[in-house]
Amino acid sequence: MRPGLHAGAFLLPGPPWPGDRRAIHIPKEACMFEERPQQELDSVLKSNPDFRRLYDQHRDLDRKVVNAELGVSPIDDLTLTQMKRAKLAMKDRLARMYDAGLQ
Repeated sequence: MRPGLHAGAFLLPGPPWPGDRRAIHIPKEACMFEERPQQELDSVLKSNPDFRRLYDQHRDLDRKVVNAELGVSPIDDLTLTQMKRAKLAMKDRLARMYDAGLQ
């Protein structure tokens, strides 16, 4: 890992000029739950193993989609579309599980 980049960061491929080191930073936890308090999310992640498993799967799939869109991973358009649909279905299920867990 390059100095100054956290574990959720990655460099954009092919800098347009020498010395350009653009990086995209992905927050450590829960981009999809950014409007919710981190403490609530941590509580649901710890108390619900099914939520945690699905959350981790969603995060892994999100990384694969981002890498495919950036050209880091060669994936055909059909597969990328299927991955995006699966990711959205996971996100919807996670949101329902999250809301149900807080009631």
